[in-house]
Amino acid sequence: MNETTGATPRHHNPAKNAAQQLRECLRVPDVAAFLGCGVATVWRRTNDDPTFPKPIKLSPRVTVWKLSELEAWIESRRVQSTVAA
Repeated sequence: MNETTGATPRHHNPAKNAAQQLRECLRVPDVAAFLGCGVATVWRRTNDDPTFPKPIKLSPRVTVWKLSELEAWIESRRVQSTVAA
């Protein structure tokens, strides 16, 4: 919705936006590869590290993480490590 006119832009397509968001999600093997760790470590961090991004349950057998949240988490850890050093 355009804040000035109150109109919805022509290019606004909820289905396309949802598809784009889904492409920006990673399943657990992809998260493990992205972080350079094992699948078990991803699940351990999910359960034990309150700073780790929360997964999104798409179905009983499909869980994903947002790539942007994983990138932000990595950046926060990088910043913390430079401050601590």
